[in-house]
Amino acid sequence: MRWVLRQPVFWALAVAFTTYSATFSAFTFHLYPLLLAAGFWIAAGLPRHPVARTAGSPHA
Repeated sequence: MRWVLRQPVFWALAVAFTTYSATFSAFTFHLYPLLLAAGFWIAAGLPRHPVARTAGSPHA
């Protein structure tokens, strides 16, 4: 384990994955309010989504 922690590749991957996760989480967290502010109504598009169709949505 010590050998792995001393490798620069390990730390580069750790930083890359952490940065990706933080960025994606922030984007996802802020996307819903941004779409609402732009005038989109999220629930209106859900019945047309393929997952909603397979889930047995009455609007499919």
